[in-house]
Amino acid sequence: MKQLRLDIDGMTCGHCVERVHDAIAAIDGVHECDVQLDNGAAIVTFDDSVEMGELIQAVSTAGYRMKGFSPMSLQRSPEDEAST
Repeated sequence: MKQLRLDIDGMTCGHCVERVHDAIAAIDGVHECDVQLDNGAAIVTFDDSVEMGELIQAVSTAGYRMKGFSPMSLQRSPEDEAST
């Protein structure tokens, strides 16, 4: 699993957040997507089958532009630790 913060340009309201969320969440292999209006970002958790181009295309199709991205550390729950 991977997690990225996507910096998204052009979101101005709750409807924008919904459009971006729905577009990213529709990608096969995306497990979680948290779109945040206040900082213009989406935190996306996905598996190795997802290509960066798919994320960029989803944001673009929703009508916005991805300005950049940065990898994030996945937070592991105690249950995850116990299963390893």
